[in-house]
Amino acid sequence: MNAQDGERVKRGDWSWGMKLTLDKFGLVFRMVTLFIRPGPFETFVPDVWLEDGQSLAEYGVDATVLQLPGHTKGSIGVLTAEHVLYCGDLLDGMGRPSLEFFIDDMAAATSSLTRLRSLGITRVFPGHGKAFALDRVRMKR
Repeated sequence: MNAQDGERVKRGDWSWGMKLTLDKFGLVFRMVTLFIRPGPFETFVPDVWLEDGQSLAEYGVDATVLQLPGHTKGSIGVLTAEHVLYCGDLLDGMGRPSLEFFIDDMAAATSSLTRLRSLGITRVFPGHGKAFALDRVRMKR
């Protein structure tokens, strides 16, 4: 976990550090929240704090951590030596690949996507949905 999101798990509060009104809050997610509201959760202390550019070699993984703010401030991804990205919740593969259905900071998310496009990524495994090629992600104008 990245320290930017550490306080939310320390407090057990999903919304800690997020805007009152998110920059992107998809219709389906809005409908779901009419029936299900995330409440407090059991707090914990992460075993490992991950930082942008950190190698995961000491854990036996030939990969690097990328900080990818947008969904949350501390969103991270893992980029393997084979240029495969495990991106957590920045990108969504349910339906047409896109930025996740809720984005706290659209400017940061757009910047993260621009960064990813410069890295020669061959495949993306999102936190939700199916894997896809990064060039399938389109930005709304």
